[in-house]
Amino acid sequence: MIGAVPDPGIGTQWEGWVRYEAAINDLYAALPVWSICPYDTRSIAAEVLDDVERTHPYLVTADGEHRPNPRYTEPTAFLSERAHREIDPLEQSRPDLALTDPAPTDGRRAAAALAATTTLDRETIDGLVVGVSEALANAIRHGRPPVEFRAWAAPERVLVVVRDRGSGPSDPYAGYLPRRGEQVDSGLGLWITRQVCSRVTLIQTPEGFAVRLVAGTPYPVSSARGNGESRGVARA
Repeated sequence: MIGAVPDPGIGTQWEGWVRYEAAINDLYAALPVWSICPYDTRSIAAEVLDDVERTHPYLVTADGEHRPNPRYTEPTAFLSERAHREIDPLEQSRPDLALTDPAPTDGRRAAAALAATTTLDRETIDGLVVGVSEALANAIRHGRPPVEFRAWAAPERVLVVVRDRGSGPSDPYAGYLPRRGEQVDSGLGLWITRQVCSRVTLIQTPEGFAVRLVAGTPYPVSSARGNGESRGVARA
């Protein structure tokens, strides 16, 4: 297969895609499949190229040589490392909503009311409500109080952060697949949340665990358009 992710240089959320690039190595390991991920090293940003080299076990040169990548980082280690790095700029402002220890019902209503002040369509708002409900239910059931609900609205997006004082899930693949070792009807909430929200990030810090949900337009992470170097290679 050829698997090309969107170019970070056009404002794509690279942080989410690089997690995909790491996780896919493990999630597809049992399947009889191999793929090549092409990246244009003439224009790609240096930090993106560094991530690419750490998430692909083999490199392919311009003349077709496949060689093991000594910089490859095992997926669970890479995902754990990235879990606390991302910050949404809306979080640097005062939240439009702030609740402490809300019930999932209260969180759903609050998120829907805030989203109704934006240009988001009904389907997008409904997806956010599902994600908020799941995040609050997990925090109440598996986390440690207090549970904090914070939400911000912009014309084309809503950001919700649900935080508790627990350690969060130990599996770095949480939400990428139904929970491992569980029955088919269990452990689906976070996985569904990733499908219905525009952006889902799990954050583990010394102070606790947080789930960041975005509905609508994800914040475009700025990225330089490269350093002018051309290595003539594709990453595989």
